[in-house]
Amino acid sequence: MNDVLRLNIAQTSFSFIKKLRSNFIYTRRKTSLRDYSDMSFYGLNFVHKTSFF
Repeated sequence: MNDVLRLNIAQTSFSFIKKLRSNFIYTRRKTSLRDYSDMSFYGLNFVHKTSFF
């Protein structure tokens, strides 16, 4: 697994999660802070799992 590919995957999944998160905030502005932090946590886990095989 070379570093450039790993970095690419990390950036792609990170921007995907950022987009997902902003869509989530946009559609559900009244969502609780706890939901939001839970989702951020899962997002970080996802990035970690997909970036470092």
